[in-house]
Amino acid sequence: MLAECVAFVLLGVSAPAHARVAGAIQLSASKLTGALATSAGAWIIWMVVTLLLGRVYCASFCPAGVLQDVVSRGMSLVFRRPLRYRKHEGRAVRWWVLTAYAGAVVAGIGVVALLVDPWPAFMNVVEQVSGHGSDARAIAGEAGLGLLAGFVCGLVSLFVFVGFALATGRDFCNDVCPVGSILALASGRSAMHIELYPDRCTGCLACEDVCKAGCIDIKSRRVDNARCVRCFNCVAECGEDAIRYQLNPNGIITPMFRRTRTTPT
Repeated sequence: MLAECVAFVLLGVSAPAHARVAGAIQLSASKLTGALATSAGAWIIWMVVTLLLGRVYCASFCPAGVLQDVVSRGMSLVFRRPLRYRKHEGRAVRWWVLTAYAGAVVAGIGVVALLVDPWPAFMNVVEQVSGHGSDARAIAGEAGLGLLAGFVCGLVSLFVFVGFALATGRDFCNDVCPVGSILALASGRSAMHIELYPDRCTGCLACEDVCKAGCIDIKSRRVDNARCVRCFNCVAECGEDAIRYQLNPNGIITPMFRRTRTTPT
């Protein structure tokens, strides 16, 4: 997906059909990435997917998120040891950032989208790093910025992506990204979720160490599925089969999957 999105940014309408599809399904909290109807269609599709599966968009389809994973994996290879992350509770700052972002969009302050909205920011970063991309060049113009300002925004966004990836894993996706904050509203009650089984858990903390979102608390045996980006590192790491991806019995859509029992007369 990362490669497809890069191809879409660099080639625009000349990109292969599959790259153009990859660009069309990206989410933006602003209108900078295309027609409103196209953006609305992508949002409807991803909100339904999130209600069913959780934030799989953040894990595998958002190029800014995948870029952060590439940075984290690269640093673990350089230091020849896996990066470890710290658990923490959800921070209220994400709602303040989302509110400020919404105000900026309404006010027409497009520079904010170039800094924190993942898809416009990613397009701008690719454009500034490569020096190519006809579609990406229009972003600065739509935001009312000159080339120099667009270049500065690209550097800032790249620094933020890399900095968060190295320091805190995917906290950018939960504390700053407006798309992540919106998807979190649905992911907290998704049909499929990550469940931790206390009777199987030995408290080894392996799942906490590899959780890029910091949303697993072994002490309370709880997983914050609203912040979980569905990377499944915890499921792969657990040797006791104590953490699983399964239907959420308390999810909004889950009752629709249940079979009704008939009482014999």
